[in-house]
Amino acid sequence: MKNFLRSTLVMMISVLALGANAQNLQYTPSQHVSGTISEDITEYNIAVSTENHEDITYQWERIENTFLMGWDYSLCDHGHCFAGIPESGKMLRISKAQSEGGQKGYFKLNFLTYNAIGKGVVKIYVYDSADYSRGDTISFTLDYSESASISNLSDNSVKFMPNPANNEVRFITQESYSNMIISDVQGRIVKMRYDLNAGTHQTNVGDLPSGVYLLRLSSDGIIRQSKLVIQH
Repeated sequence: MKNFLRSTLVMMISVLALGANAQNLQYTPSQHVSGTISEDITEYNIAVSTENHEDITYQWERIENTFLMGWDYSLCDHGHCFAGIPESGKMLRISKAQSEGGQKGYFKLNFLTYNAIGKGVVKIYVYDSADYSRGDTISFTLDYSESASISNLSDNSVKFMPNPANNEVRFITQESYSNMIISDVQGRIVKMRYDLNAGTHQTNVGDLPSGVYLLRLSSDGIIRQSKLVIQH
C-alpha cells in the first residue's frame, strides 16, 4: 500500500510539473498590447520567448480580427511578412544558441493607412509547434479616434508623387528626418537614404520590381510611413 501511494504521489508530481512547464512562454512587452493609431505610432510589437533557452519553432493561428475595413496594415513574424493577417503561420526555427544570443519569436504589426474611425482587436494563438497545448492567446487592441483623424489632415505625413510610381517617386516632408527606408513586403530593405531636410525629395525606383513597398521616414522615434506601389 505504501509503495502504491508513493508511486501515485510521484505520478501526480510529474503531471503537475508537466503542466507547469506547458505554459512557460514569455511575452515582451506584454501578452496583450493596446494603444492608439496615430501618425507617430503606427507599429506595435509582441516578442515571444521561452523561460529557458531551447530549440523551438513557433506556430500561430488567427482566432479573431475585428480591424476596420478602412485600415491598411501588415503583419511580420520571425521570418515572414504578410499583407494583412493570414489565418495561420509558422516562424523560422530558433536554435538554442540563437536563443542564448537573444533571438526571440515576434509579431510586428504595421499600419500603412487608416481611413476609418473606430476600434479593432486581433487575437492570435501562438504555440510551440511540437506541442499545441504549450501556447497562449496574444492580442492587439487598437483605436483610431476622431481627434487623430482630424490631426492627420494637417500633419507631417508623406505625400507621394506619383503613386503608383514607375521610374521615380517624389515625396514632400515638412520636417527633417534622419533616414528614409523603402522595404518590400518581406521586410527586406531595398533602398535607404540618410539626413533628409524638409522639402521635396526624389528617389529612383526604376530598378525595383513591380509590387507593393513600404516607404518609411524616421527621426528621434517619430515614424511616418505609407504604402508605395511600383508598376512598370
